[in-house]
Amino acid sequence: MYEKISSVYVHASQVVTLSIQSICLQYADIMYYPVDNLLESLCEVSSQRKSILIVSIEPNTVISANELIDIQIKYPNTNLVILFLDINKQIIMPFVQAQFQIMLSYYQPTHIIDDALIAAQKNQSFFCPYITKLLADEYLQQNKLSSINEFQQITPREIEILQFIANGDSNKVIAKSLSISAKTVATHREHLLRKLNVRNTAAMINRAYQLRLLLLK
Repeated sequence: MYEKISSVYVHASQVVTLSIQSICLQYADIMYYPVDNLLESLCEVSSQRKSILIVSIEPNTVISANELIDIQIKYPNTNLVILFLDINKQIIMPFVQAQFQIMLSYYQPTHIIDDALIAAQKNQSFFCPYITKLLADEYLQQNKLSSINEFQQITPREIEILQFIANGDSNKVIAKSLSISAKTVATHREHLLRKLNVRNTAAMINRAYQLRLLLLK
């Protein structure tokens, strides 16, 4: 059983804060404190109880990936959820390269934001499909598949599926998140088992981490 989160803090513009407030309030065990200043958030977050800090990266934001890394180190009881208001690769990539565990675009169905908060409670990784694709592309660009030359080429979509599998998601959940059929997810699983030369899901995840196809938690 995972430890319950005591509070959700939000650093965002008023529009974003109001739009996600109803999602946060769905959790009876989570109190919601919208704040306008990140420093005010951190004063609250400094308590010993576990918390979630949602940080909205907006076009006029002055928050850098390095600043959030410092926050993550200083406040280990707080799980960061990075919410991107602008789908701009140049803005997003520094955060992708910093390997934050929970990142998603603001323009997502309600259930995606909901799943991100659940992942934060469970100390799991979570990325929306767009961020997952950026992670896969970044990996392929940096490594140029050198570490998996002995295997058949693994596609960005398969790496995307791998991340969901590593999070413990079922075929049904993955299918819903990626807007594909559960049968298609099952086919991707079969391809991954074959390409990674393993016999079961546990071995597949272990091999994926060994090959750095997945981010280490």
